[in-house]
Amino acid sequence: MTEPTIDEMLAWLDSLTYDGYNNTPCNNAIRAILEQYRDKDTPYRERNKLVAYVAKIFPSHLSLHPAEDATWEPDWRNIVCVHSPAGQMTWHIHDSEAVQFSFLDMTTDCEWDGHSTEEKYRRLESLRGSQLEAVRAFVERVEQRLPDYDTGRGAEAWLKGYHRAIRDELAAMEKETE
Repeated sequence: MTEPTIDEMLAWLDSLTYDGYNNTPCNNAIRAILEQYRDKDTPYRERNKLVAYVAKIFPSHLSLHPAEDATWEPDWRNIVCVHSPAGQMTWHIHDSEAVQFSFLDMTTDCEWDGHSTEEKYRRLESLRGSQLEAVRAFVERVEQRLPDYDTGRGAEAWLKGYHRAIRDELAAMEKETE
């Protein structure tokens, strides 16, 4: 069973009535707390839409933060790991946001390269000009591979095939440079 969203809890709260009223001091206090939590999470939801977009452009996957590291809350252990031409970029995402990243495979063999938040955003910012042209050329080569991965089972299967094609193209490029 999944936990209700804040909007679901607010709707439930609005459905409660006492003597025909739901505008009680207790309900108002609970509503204010729930709205603060919802508003606090808004920047993360917006950021995650951008992270999902970036994860669709570059080879990416999901990973889990080590459970033995008690500095992270259990519901923030999901990590989106993006491998861009500028280097690795990772973002922790809340369990409630994981559905936005269902197109990514979960892997356990990812090594964090030690980048800081500042370095991650420097890498993201550096993806311009010739690197973007290289990415466009790369995407074209990957798209040429796609017919080999078409399972005909809908968008999710297509995205997974797309990511397999990206990984295969990266492997082919690595062999060429050896």
